[in-house]
Amino acid sequence: MGRSVLLLLAGVLLGVVATLVARPAGATLPSVGTGDVSSLARDIDSLRSDVRALRELVEQQRALPTISTGAPPVPLTPAPDPVVAQLAALQSEVKTLADRIEAQSDESRSALTALSAELQGGASGAEPMPESLPDTPPDLQQFDRIGGRSEDELTDEHLLWTYDQVTDTYGRPCGIRPSPSGGGIKFYYDLPGGKTCIFWFKGGKLVRVIWA
Repeated sequence: MGRSVLLLLAGVLLGVVATLVARPAGATLPSVGTGDVSSLARDIDSLRSDVRALRELVEQQRALPTISTGAPPVPLTPAPDPVVAQLAALQSEVKTLADRIEAQSDESRSALTALSAELQGGASGAEPMPESLPDTPPDLQQFDRIGGRSEDELTDEHLLWTYDQVTDTYGRPCGIRPSPSGGGIKFYYDLPGGKTCIFWFKGGKLVRVIWA
């Protein structure tokens, strides 16, 4: 509909211009004054400007795709933004990580609370000794596995281990003695080369691994 109106207006204006241009050369022009000539010139310039503008509109209308009147309207569905998709995925990963950290924090708090209670209970009485020890000698391969690791790293790995967990993994200790300071008892494993690995227990749970 809009295209037909523009084409009609363009045709009318072009017809007016054609009429002015096609006036016979010998035709008598009505006498006009200088002011009328100037006004006519301005009108012609304005008419030319309107014709150019109409031509541009007609060309723009011609460039538009043809839409069938009987065709149903096509819904506009915006294309998914990849940045938004990546942001949503990142938010999901962050939430999963936060939930995991919170769960681990709850477990750590529970373990520390239990350890604190056991240590307080152990401080009021004698440190419990292991009920039994295995007959297997120290497992040197296991000590070779941990030989190059720091005390802090080994403590984190073995924290809250029981007597049985340590002896099942590393064998029978070479000696068990009360700790001279800080309470608790210590398992001593004398290794080749003069090195000793000490597992320090309080309340029946490991609290420190020491190299000596």
